[in-house]
Amino acid sequence: MKFTYDVLQAKADEHIARLRQEAEVERSLRQKVKEAVQVLASARRRKQRQPTSEAPSRRSA
Repeated sequence: MKFTYDVLQAKADEHIARLRQEAEVERSLRQKVKEAVQVLASARRRKQRQPTSEAPSRRSA
């Protein structure tokens, strides 16, 4: 019976390690998305601050 418990414990430990790794990857991806959104928002603010004469028109783009 002890062998079965040890095998189950080892499988559970492997599964927990895999879930922790997946969670770390997800956190990393969320951080990258957050940074990308910040860069995009900053670019939009910069574009809005340009005088309209310097901003490219939508027709020519």
